[in-house]
Amino acid sequence: MNHAIMFMFCFGMVVIPFGCSAKADMQVKKSISMDSLVYNALGDSLYSVITTSKRVMAVLPTNPADKESLPQEVRLDKKFLPVVEFILTDSRNYESNAIVYGLFRAGFTLVFEQRNKSYNAEFDFGLKKWRICDAAGNVLMTFDLKSSEMLRFATRVFPEDANLRGFLDTDKNDSPTCK
Repeated sequence: MNHAIMFMFCFGMVVIPFGCSAKADMQVKKSISMDSLVYNALGDSLYSVITTSKRVMAVLPTNPADKESLPQEVRLDKKFLPVVEFILTDSRNYESNAIVYGLFRAGFTLVFEQRNKSYNAEFDFGLKKWRICDAAGNVLMTFDLKSSEMLRFATRVFPEDANLRGFLDTDKNDSPTCK
């Protein structure tokens, strides 16, 4: 009887840790496969900086119509970082880069800083485009902005900005649910 109990105890000590780790590995593989399009589009270094940065700045550039306006800069609170990651890892935002005619003008910028690396995600809500630039301002890649989630987020961060409000109101009027 004691041998049977000892055998079950040893068997349980071996099987339980391996069973739990197998389940955790399955969850990791599922999340990696969901983000594979984003990971492949950005590459290893960009993807890791965007998804793991603890310091993210939101920047609203100067208004060209107002000569006295200054750029506004806000460090995002930690509670906003998962929201930013969720919006930026939406695979629809990496599917295309259609040619549009117009000058790219960033209306909202997110600056991701991690150790000695810094990247900017710039958003043009008029052209419905976004791009990623290095710290020197060199454009690394450009994509179509498929949803208005980043515009809504920018309006949440800078609620008093008339340009963002105008884009948001126009976007609401153009949506199929309003027609």
